[in-house]
Amino acid sequence: MNNFQRVRSLDFLRGIMALLIMVYHYSGWIGINFIYPLNDLNNRLGIYAVSAFYLISGASLALAYMNQEVNNTLLKSFVVKRFYRIVPLFYLATTLTILVEELSSLIFSNTLYLPEIKNLFLNYSLLFSWFDHDGYIATGAWSIGNELVFYSVFPLILIMLRKSVYYLVSFFGFSLILTGYFSTTLLNDQQSLAEQWSDFINPLNQMYLFIGGLIIGWLFINKKLNIVWISKWLFVASILVFIFFPINGEDQINYVTGFGKVVLSIAIFSMVMSAMPIKLKESYLTTVLKFFGDISYSMYLIHPVVYTGYGIIKTKMQLESNLTTMIVLMIFTISLSTVTYYFIEKPMIKIARRDKNENIETGRKRRLGYSLIITSFIGLFLYFNVTTRSDNAFDYDLKCSVENKIIHLKWNEKSDVENYLVTSSQKGENPKSIWVNTNSFSTSETDFTETVVTFKVAASGSNPSEPVMCKINNK
Repeated sequence: MNNFQRVRSLDFLRGIMALLIMVYHYSGWIGINFIYPLNDLNNRLGIYAVSAFYLISGASLALAYMNQEVNNTLLKSFVVKRFYRIVPLFYLATTLTILVEELSSLIFSNTLYLPEIKNLFLNYSLLFSWFDHDGYIATGAWSIGNELVFYSVFPLILIMLRKSVYYLVSFFGFSLILTGYFSTTLLNDQQSLAEQWSDFINPLNQMYLFIGGLIIGWLFINKKLNIVWISKWLFVASILVFIFFPINGEDQINYVTGFGKVVLSIAIFSMVMSAMPIKLKESYLTTVLKFFGDISYSMYLIHPVVYTGYGIIKTKMQLESNLTTMIVLMIFTISLSTVTYYFIEKPMIKIARRDKNENIETGRKRRLGYSLIITSFIGLFLYFNVTTRSDNAFDYDLKCSVENKIIHLKWNEKSDVENYLVTSSQKGENPKSIWVNTNSFSTSETDFTETVVTFKVAASGSNPSEPVMCKINNK
């Protein structure tokens, strides 16, 4: 990594953010509410912990590449390293998501709930990041798609930066204009974030964070961030502002629009920027932080798969979920993420580096990584060649109504169908599904934490209906 040592504080911060995202998702999916200010903090981190990922990614790439000569060798090295770093685990998470969802479908309806060929192609080719940014299969993979878009423009930024740093500043200014347009025009603070999820996760709305990270990295390289005591105070102040700055409104849309977005964005920028010069003495704490930094990518992509698998067990055994459940799931996720890091991520990283002075573990670990990719493609190819989808054009005409705090769903009945899969989702995140044997379904508002819930319904073996957003008042 050129003349600069790896900034460990960025790795530490990445690990902390991945852990907090897992807490956010598990607590939301299980239905755990924290006391003030932890509940507000949890909801804010659900948005801005991912923002921190973009900032850290930009800063890390700046440290690695900004002081190097831009040529074909460098660009090829960049592409190869990013591919081996991102793609193997992305394929694993996507494949596991499909398999677990199919397992659920087989267990509860004795049928296969098949994803569309187009969606499958876009995900495994990585083209969803450019052509269908909200068409991701694995929960949370939208942020990986955004990263791939950012990586695509990074070489251009590097080339322009060789001429003048003002080009980097210009890119940043343009990205601020874009996110400002999204925040003030495309995103409506009178509607929930769930209703506008596709606009929010658009890479053009998130680009300012990645380019901001590049600027932070440039400042660090040029020794503009080397006053440690100021950085420590700024880091603490940023955390306090992020936690306690008052923002009106209960929906997360208020965190990504208006003055709330300005303040929280500045706070997360300052947090990453001020963390870089801070050095911690070797201790048990740094060992733990390094561990979570190492497994952060695995933890981020694997934890939704773990919860979906738990959902099958929960439904079959009629289990109650609580704080203890969340802790057990977190421990299991951390353990599984450790396995995927050491047996998939780490060998792939070593292969990408092609360090001749290091033993690159060309045995079982290396072959496992290649086998994972090849097996995924072969398995999915066979999967779609031995199964068929029936009646793609059926019109469900799904309707939603709310009466006395009960949500009622009604749709057209399909002939020769015994079961329907009703899927609900909030904030564009991990959906929850239940099988019913009639063409209607009712549930209580109290089953949901948001004011807008998106529903879909699908007959066994058929495409789902168009989504219907149902506004409720569960407060």
